[in-house]
Amino acid sequence: QMAGLILKNALLRPPVQPASNRPLALEGEVAQHVKETLLFGLSLSHTELRNVISSVIADCSVSADSVQPWLHISQWGTLMP
Repeated sequence: QMAGLILKNALLRPPVQPASNRPLALEGEVAQHVKETLLFGLSLSHTELRNVISSVIADCSVSADSVQPWLHISQWGTLMP
């Protein structure tokens, strides 16, 4: 559960690039891999793990500041067709 919280915090409050003063964000293939891994995790039998993963997906996909645009709800076609 702690790992999920750390992941969620890293995605929602990523480090800031010193040059542009903008937060780092997942892009393209990396974001797709993260989404696929999270979706796979929803199928696991471990209830606590599924709860943490669903929390990560929910919080990242509806983040008000869209710090991770590739994880926005509109990018989850496989989750919300």
